[in-house]
Amino acid sequence: MLKSIKTKFYRVGWIVLGIILTYIIGSVFLFSFFKVNSMSMYPTLEPGDIIVVWKPVLGARIYNFLVKNPSKPLHVVRVLGERDIERNDIVVFNFPYEIWNKWEKIKMNSTMYYVKRCIALPGDSIYIDKGIYKIKGLKKNLGNIVMQRHLAEINIPHDSKDFFYKTLLYDTTFRWNIMQFGPLYIPKKGHSIPLNRKNFILYKNIIEWETQMHISCSKEKIMLNNIFVDRYKFQHDYYFMAGDNVSSSIDSRHWGLVPKEFIVGKVCLILNSVGNDGIKWNRVLHTI
Repeated sequence: MLKSIKTKFYRVGWIVLGIILTYIIGSVFLFSFFKVNSMSMYPTLEPGDIIVVWKPVLGARIYNFLVKNPSKPLHVVRVLGERDIERNDIVVFNFPYEIWNKWEKIKMNSTMYYVKRCIALPGDSIYIDKGIYKIKGLKKNLGNIVMQRHLAEINIPHDSKDFFYKTLLYDTTFRWNIMQFGPLYIPKKGHSIPLNRKNFILYKNIIEWETQMHISCSKEKIMLNNIFVDRYKFQHDYYFMAGDNVSSSIDSRHWGLVPKEFIVGKVCLILNSVGNDGIKWNRVLHTI
């Protein structure tokens, strides 16, 4: 009798352990769940949506949190995926700055996740004309075109002090805003650019993150750790991410680009959705 009870106990223990290991392996390599808390992706995603991120599209990430030097970026290894991220994919990624409202030094925030739509890929040149996203040489609607057209109809004074209206780069050289922006080249791994004052302003954060060196500019002369440089070759791929709710989303227009290593995966499903009145049944198991 005692032996039979022990045998059943061991079996239950192995089953529980198997379930735990399966969930851990699944969450690392296959899927993750996130809750949407903001209106930035409205109407595609709403607050209260529980979304499923499918990792095999781009390939799951494996990286070491126990970094000896916390000032250096995490070394990320990505397993082979089905394909690269494409324009208009909705993705979840780690926020590229340690503090959400301080965008001076790129660092993967391992505890903060954003969900946005990929608008531009490595190698693209993106610009915004009267609130509408466009890519040089491409005739295709990007993002939620209905929300963009709605933004285009809003009469916003050019000297508006509204926080959402202003975008990077916060420099008088550019004067970009959510209505007129760019063109901005999206860095592609292996591509190089000339280093002048304009590109120094555009890519300063990226170059310092990639090289872990200080870059400065004085009268069109660019110095990297006090060494003169006139060209720079990018070491990573980057993406331009934006919310569908273009008039009230803080995104790549404001804080910049997302390195490929920071992307968790593609959103594939709304698993559940809960509002003030309970479950929103029309959104349950809704594919993206």
